[in-house]
Amino acid sequence: MTAPVVVHGQRLTGVDVSVVTPTVNRIALLERAMASVQAQEDLRVQHVIVGDDCPALAQPGVAARLVRDYPRTIVVVRSGCAPGVSYRPARTSFARNIGIGMASGQFIAHLDDDNEYEPDHLTSLLDALRKDPSASVAYSWRRLLTPSGSELNFRGLNPWLQDEVVSRQFFLAQQSFRIVSDGSSVMRDLPVGLDGDDRFHIDSSELLVPAAVHARLAFRTSYTQQEMAAWLCEDRAFCIDALAMGLRFAPSRKVTLRYYLGGYSNGCRPAY
Repeated sequence: MTAPVVVHGQRLTGVDVSVVTPTVNRIALLERAMASVQAQEDLRVQHVIVGDDCPALAQPGVAARLVRDYPRTIVVVRSGCAPGVSYRPARTSFARNIGIGMASGQFIAHLDDDNEYEPDHLTSLLDALRKDPSASVAYSWRRLLTPSGSELNFRGLNPWLQDEVVSRQFFLAQQSFRIVSDGSSVMRDLPVGLDGDDRFHIDSSELLVPAAVHARLAFRTSYTQQEMAAWLCEDRAFCIDALAMGLRFAPSRKVTLRYYLGGYSNGCRPAY
């Protein structure tokens, strides 16, 4: 049975970029993300919020207030989880794909509800695609922050890995590709290692995708048992699928995503 869906807000025309944000029960963080979308420079931007089994969003008046307080916003309230989808990255992909389907923009960007954009995030991504006509996807770099907002001190560790030995080895591998460096909170992400190694990926909040490309390439909602055991996340799966299709990625080379640790993909060994 399909979960009931209620849509608040109106579809728009003449939209440059639509931003899709899945959310679950953290309205204060969501509003921080929404404010950063409202602050984007020189563009007509639509924001599509999709509740992922989000009772807080379904509370009386909440979605209506968000649409009123944040112009050019659509809020999709879904009751319950996606039918037959229990693996968390697949559930999030399902919500992202609903948002993509509601988007009106020529380009579609993504922003998780606990992250935020710098004001030039979207314009710098569009510039990256204009400068590289052969590219199909643009992406930014990100600044890693603790939940309190202070910049991360890597201390030679990868903050997503619990095992300290593996964490240190992975940090050194990323450092060799200049993705990370000591004394900096910045991640200069790559869709694929320079030697073809596929360990690296672009976070979904860094992406800008033409709507025509997203029509051919949605986020993956089906994963094998092996992929689930390895905790393959939807943003990494997107990069794998895009590269398999022969799509090229263009970096903006600008640090325009404020990425807060502590989300579901972050087991958050306290490396900060």
